[in-house]
Amino acid sequence: MKTIEILGENRFETFTKTRSGSRAIIIRDGKLLLSHETNSGWWLIPGGGLEAGETPEMACIREVEEETGYIVRPVRQFLTMNEYYEEYRYVSDYFVCEVTGKGRMNLTDAEIRRGVEPQWIPFREAVRIFSEHESYAGISEEKRGSYQREYTALQAYMEELTTIIFVRHAQSVFGENDRTRPLSEEGLCDRGIVLDTLKARKIDVFLCSPYKRSLETIQPAADYFRLPIHTDERLRERKAGSHEGSLLEKRWADFTFAEEGGENLASVQARNMEALAGILREYQGKTVVIGTHGTALGTILNHYSKSFGVDDFLRIVNWMPYLVELRFDHDQLVEMLELAHVEKQ
Repeated sequence: MKTIEILGENRFETFTKTRSGSRAIIIRDGKLLLSHETNSGWWLIPGGGLEAGETPEMACIREVEEETGYIVRPVRQFLTMNEYYEEYRYVSDYFVCEVTGKGRMNLTDAEIRRGVEPQWIPFREAVRIFSEHESYAGISEEKRGSYQREYTALQAYMEELTTIIFVRHAQSVFGENDRTRPLSEEGLCDRGIVLDTLKARKIDVFLCSPYKRSLETIQPAADYFRLPIHTDERLRERKAGSHEGSLLEKRWADFTFAEEGGENLASVQARNMEALAGILREYQGKTVVIGTHGTALGTILNHYSKSFGVDDFLRIVNWMPYLVELRFDHDQLVEMLELAHVEKQ
């Protein structure tokens, strides 16, 4: 667990008073739960001060329900923040929490006047909002300090996340042996975008489907980082049978359907998710590059968003290569970012 100190310019040489509170990081479907003061436009991570006899965990549970109406369970504490302003030391304990049910909001009169309401917003948008804390300097020191605190907390939280960068292979040569099909001349050129996208990052490990086109796509990046590529048979592409176009929609409408000689999407999804679950356990807190395929990746994205269907697949089907970043808190998806792609005809 981390401890971070923020030293206000107006702090006294020594603090004589301490106020303690708890705050909750709550993520669902890639969105962060925040308290929004609709009348002022302020955003805050749910939480507040400890009452007499409360532990930080108890205060966290109570404050979240009062402000948002959600009942939560603190999973772990990841941060203590000490802020020093004038004669005060403000201590904030931050917990990662999970929603366990719906309760009842209990706002104070002041919170009602400010129009406090809970809102789920994309995690990246929350980071952006709080990152603008210095824009309030000279306007509202309270808002600047609050946003600095929340931004610092989110940055500390992000440092604990596991980053998975999926790389869908570049254009390949068509052939009968799906396992050994190499990249085309265009594909060998286009794969340069992979290294260009990754070279500024800290990459810890490269994993890949055993198929040649996927290996060839990430090989230059692995060479640049001087890391081996570890293959996993479960990451392979779907075994195709008939290539009738009409069957594509049928497969995405019914994951248990497969054409004669082909593999259904439920099977593709199950083995890829089994592999990913193990990767998330083994490489927790690391940055992992995974060489993958269009359909295999599509079923993974569908696992985290059931709305991902045939139209979404068709949007990316000609993106070769295609890089997409998923960030996880253990096995929970926090956010997804599309990094780069080359569109082929």
